[in-house]
Amino acid sequence: MTPYSVTTVLSDYAGFHRIDPDVLASACRRGTMVHAACEAIANGIPVFGVPDALRGYVDSFRQWFIDYVLRVFYVETRFHCPTYCFHGKPDLVAMLVDGRTMIVDVKTPVGEGATWRLQMAGYKHLVGLVMPINGAMSLRLPADGGTAKANVYDPDESGRDFAAFLSALNVYRYING
Repeated sequence: MTPYSVTTVLSDYAGFHRIDPDVLASACRRGTMVHAACEAIANGIPVFGVPDALRGYVDSFRQWFIDYVLRVFYVETRFHCPTYCFHGKPDLVAMLVDGRTMIVDVKTPVGEGATWRLQMAGYKHLVGLVMPINGAMSLRLPADGGTAKANVYDPDESGRDFAAFLSALNVYRYING
């Protein structure tokens, strides 16, 4: 059975087909560059030469990281589930200053995406195979460098969200082999 990634499974449901291809390509480039800078910050590596158009996103993450992260466990690490045959690579797994161990996925869109809950449920399952996890969040970074906005996904609903993710995985596998 072919293992698929969490993001590949959910891509058909993300609504990307409704976005102008040039706009989508630009957003993908922005996301890739912002993620690289955030990964460096989480790994304790200084970040220099951030383009002006991306500086706000990076500054927002840096301040959030300083204010809320107590300990980093994993950065951009791929996890695998042999039972359901899927994999994923959350941006960050960290202990926050309030003592919760959370999966954090960095996002640059202004609004919450329709598939983020399912994505976080998939990641929570994967990381939960190797360590206890209290929850997951998408961390939206504003372009102006302001305060990052966290969408924290309620662990009590993770069963429902994970069931929906597994449904998407099964449909994807059925269609794509």
